[in-house]
Amino acid sequence: MDLDYAEVVAAHEMTHALLDHLPIPKWLNEGIAITIENMFTSYGHSENEVYNEHHSFWNEKEIQEFWSGDSFSRSDEAQKLSYHLAHLAVKSLSTDYNTFIKFVNSAHYSDGGERAAQEYYGGTLGNLIAQLFGESNWSPEPEKWKK
Repeated sequence: MDLDYAEVVAAHEMTHALLDHLPIPKWLNEGIAITIENMFTSYGHSENEVYNEHHSFWNEKEIQEFWSGDSFSRSDEAQKLSYHLAHLAVKSLSTDYNTFIKFVNSAHYSDGGERAAQEYYGGTLGNLIAQLFGESNWSPEPEKWKK
């Protein structure tokens, strides 16, 4: 195994261990882990490398799998795009560190973090995704998720 990649895996997995006590959504957990691994290693992900793939993949149905966390365990391109989208979302939400920390401590997996986003950012998570992909119904809808 490449030692540089081992550092990436260690940073990523240690971040998960530190977040384990929080009931945060999978997308937020993974987004934070990727952001931390990029901060401490040189193995960053390029935002441009998969941007076009995002546009052709995400729609109102697929985005619900992202919010619920199901898309992270798929075996198709959804997995790679989910991790990348999580990183983009965390990068966007964390520009104001103090607000982001409040959001993380309040976000809950049961609604994909929607209530916390409304409370601390004054808008929906759907608005965040609309900035990337245009107007559509991007907000978490837990009632549509598999139980």
